[in-house]
Parts: sequence; structure tokens; C-alpha cells
Amino acid sequence: MSSGRDYRRLMYTFWGSYLEEPYKEVGIEISKTLMKHWGPVRLLCNSPVPNIISAKTEVERNYVENIETPEELEEIIRNHRLFKDFFMFVASYVNPAVTDAKHWAHLVVTEEYMEMIDYSRLRFYRTKNPELNAARTAALLEVLKDIARLPAVRELWMGDRMDGFLGEPAFLYRPRKLYDRVQVTAETLKTKEEVLSLVKRFEEHVPREWVLGYLRRRLGEEAVEELDEKKIVVKFYDGTITKEKVRGWHIIQAFTKDVDAYLAERGLKLM
Repeated sequence: MSSGRDYRRLMYTFWGSYLEEPYKEVGIEISKTLMKHWGPVRLLCNSPVPNIISAKTEVERNYVENIETPEELEEIIRNHRLFKDFFMFVASYVNPAVTDAKHWAHLVVTEEYMEMIDYSRLRFYRTKNPELNAARTAALLEVLKDIARLPAVRELWMGDRMDGFLGEPAFLYRPRKLYDRVQVTAETLKTKEEVLSLVKRFEEHVPREWVLGYLRRRLGEEAVEELDEKKIVVKFYDGTITKEKVRGWHIIQAFTKDVDAYLAERGLKLM
């Protein structure tokens, strides 16, 4: 999924396909949540490639450095000339769970999607020490859980290859003919009504306990956790984000097929 790119995603969601709240407002809350875990925003810009080298004056810059408090961050994103009329912002952090070097992570917020990217291609999760890799992955998962608890974040994918899922179980049901379009950013915003309609029908006809039982049988008890009364956590990796236990996409395809079979036995169909 990431071949041909110089980064990996630590988390992402195509929230343009479901999010009803203003994208920038939710992005601000996620940014502030990350500050609780990772401290100051080291760089805030309106582009994945900020103008750092060529800018000679403050006016020429398209970035702000070293934002220390959540209140300051919120004020800048809402009112600074670079961000108030622009839908994208990128907030960059240094992950303190990595102590042997600076590990940068960059939160990208747009209307179509939100993602957190790592330009090191996950090398800080690929050390020669398996216990260290697992500890760093576990620390990342705790951060993602905090983000997934935000009411507006209904689905959150961990890793570049669907290595884990945090969110409402209905978003694990992914018919190809719909979700292939969700993942094309030119189409993402256009799919919202279809996605929300599908989620509603799923929730009406597929019991939560059936979903939990299905996933635990397939993946093991330790791989499935209830995050709150609405959301769950599902791990498709084995100890570390870089080590697959199962292919997330394969499980999702099987889950979608088996949900269809479960409903067919009851004379129902979601799509």
C-alpha cells in the first residue's frame, strides 16, 4: 500500500465519508489530544511540505513553530492568516516514547481524510529489540485509543495496511463497490450519504455481540477489546505494528462476506 511513497501512515480515516461535524474543529480536538501525549506542536503549517528553507520573512512563511499549549494551538488554527480560510493543516510532533532519537509524526487534516504520517518508514518500530518494538507499538495504540474516544471519530485505522481498527463495528463492514470509492479522495465526500445509510442498517440488523464473538473466534480474545459502549479495538498485528498476525484487509473481506451470509439466513440484505 505504501510502495512508491517515502512515508508510512501511523493512523488514518477517510472521514469525509461520514463526518458531519466541521472537519477543522475535529482536527483541532485531535491535535489537542496529541499534545496531551506528545507535548508541544513543533511545527504547524498549511502544507505537507512547509516553506522552511526559502522563507526570508515572517510573512513569507507558511508555518508556525513551537506551540506550547492547546489554547494557543486552537487560537492559531482558527484565526491565523495561514489557516482560518484554509481547510488543510499539518501539526508536527516529536514522539516522546522514542528516546534514542527524535521521532517525528505529522498529523494531516483535510476535508476528505485525516492521517498521521511517519517519514522514517516505521524504522523506530523495527529495531533489533522485539520488546522495545512492542512497547512503542503499545504506546502508540494508547494514543490512538484516546483519539478514537472522541465522539466524532467513528472509525480509525492503525498502520498503513489496516494493521488495527478502532471505532464502531459497522465500519468493519466494507463492500468493495462502496469503499473503493471512499478511498478515492475525489469521491470521498460524495459517498457520505451511502456510508451513513449503510452504517445505520448494519447497526439495526447485526448485533454487537455477534460481531465481538465472530472477531474473537477468528483472531483470539486478546486481539479484540471494547473501547466503550459504541466502539471496539481490533488488532491484526502480532506484538508490533510492523509484524502482521493476519492481513487486515483479508479479515475485513471475510467479515463482510460472513455478515452477508448471516443476514441472508434471516432474509435480509444491506446493499
